[in-house]
Amino acid sequence: MSFVAPKDRDGPFGGVATLRGVTPRSDKRTARADAIARRAALSDEEREAASALVVGRLRRRLPAAGPVMTFSSIRDELDLAPLNRELRAAGRLVLPRVEGRRLAAVLTGPATEMVTSAWGIPEPVGPELDPTTIDLVIVPGLAFDAQGHRIGYGAGYYDRFLPLLRPDATTIGVCFAAQLGADLPVEPHDVAVRSVVTETGSVAGRAPEPG
Repeated sequence: MSFVAPKDRDGPFGGVATLRGVTPRSDKRTARADAIARRAALSDEEREAASALVVGRLRRRLPAAGPVMTFSSIRDELDLAPLNRELRAAGRLVLPRVEGRRLAAVLTGPATEMVTSAWGIPEPVGPELDPTTIDLVIVPGLAFDAQGHRIGYGAGYYDRFLPLLRPDATTIGVCFAAQLGADLPVEPHDVAVRSVVTETGSVAGRAPEPG
């Protein structure tokens, strides 16, 4: 299975490389490995340039006030550090912390202590924030499709966390354009995001739920 660019450049992916052979019947492990390989194939320069473009697009989508949940990038993920610094300085940055099989949302500030988890991810020390107070969650993923379906590392943390948000909360998946899939495997417990942002633009995900 490999990535190919679709022929229709006016479609939702705009000529961006998409997953070939990934259907709802495909194995998630295969799709996950393909997405990891595609991301790893990007050069440092490509990742840096793409990350800057994604951060710029996200800035334009931020609510005027209130907490915003992002994540701490690791390895060759999109680098959200500039956005995180701005939100932290404003006292608006919410970061996840793993608590057993679930994610805890923690509001951080300039003085918040960060501890590296067993996964190598910096996590905040502090009290949990009620998820219903969060207006926007920026969601990491190894692959996304035009319906907002997501493939992560397989632990299901975000699938358990996102249903705790208010029905009108916004969820934005972020990834490199090379990680967009045309049709990802979906299971009943998977939770889609409202939209997906890459360096080349954005695609709509699931429709808002009635409040």
